[in-house]
Amino acid sequence: MVWRERGLGISRVSGCDPTGGVGQWSRRGRFDVYRWLSTHLEGAPGGAWCFRLGPDAELIARGDRHSVFRLSTPTGDCVLKRSHAHLRRLGSLRKQLSALESAAQAGVVARPLALQEISLGGRVHRSVLVYEYVPGRPLAASMDRFGQIREPELLDAAAALMVELERVGLCMRDLSPHNLIVPCGGDSRPLVAIDHESLVPQPSSARQSRALAKLRLPAWQRNAVRVRYNRYGVVPIGGTRCWFDATVSLPLRDLNQHPAMRRVRRAARCNMHSGCVR
Repeated sequence: MVWRERGLGISRVSGCDPTGGVGQWSRRGRFDVYRWLSTHLEGAPGGAWCFRLGPDAELIARGDRHSVFRLSTPTGDCVLKRSHAHLRRLGSLRKQLSALESAAQAGVVARPLALQEISLGGRVHRSVLVYEYVPGRPLAASMDRFGQIREPELLDAAAALMVELERVGLCMRDLSPHNLIVPCGGDSRPLVAIDHESLVPQPSSARQSRALAKLRLPAWQRNAVRVRYNRYGVVPIGGTRCWFDATVSLPLRDLNQHPAMRRVRRAARCNMHSGCVR
């Protein structure tokens, strides 16, 4: 059974999830393939599926670790995100599908529609996620050149997003302004997260503080979001910890991720391996 419509080809596989999940398993040689299809993807028959890009797929973004495409389906546009095999820290989205669906119902996460994970030796080797396309602009477009959010209601929306994610047991590790969309076109949701791979379980005060620092807001707006979050959140964020993560920890991490530092580490590893060979 095959469903192929304007760029999104989906073909049926056999098997079932031994863990009792909603998806299905299959095996290709040494690789374990997990496939899941949401009931919200209308127009496609039920079951588990694999994904192939058609010629009309539009490339939205490409990075070292992922590629993002915009696809057209009978029920509207959707987004396909393909994470490359060399992303060793790629987590399993299969384990938190129910939490992602709950967050989507709360209106803070783009609804996941389909998932395919290829595992090798118990580790995720490659991941393909299809989720709803949210028309709008990134939160970064609502910031001025000093990093301040020009619309005060978005501060409440950012705090509410963190609270809703916490209620379903998730924390957004990379709460970057580029990963948050301000919907338009009649969408009533104030702020929607689109980076599903940065959603991790078990939110804690340290994780929430580091996530808040990723917004890179000025001190007074960052403190305003923290106060609004502490009003309803279960895990409070301390002011001292929030200041440390924003002014000390995050700049040091950015320095460590600088391309020049990456070249230095790469050269050091090459010299170490060449010394071992000798």
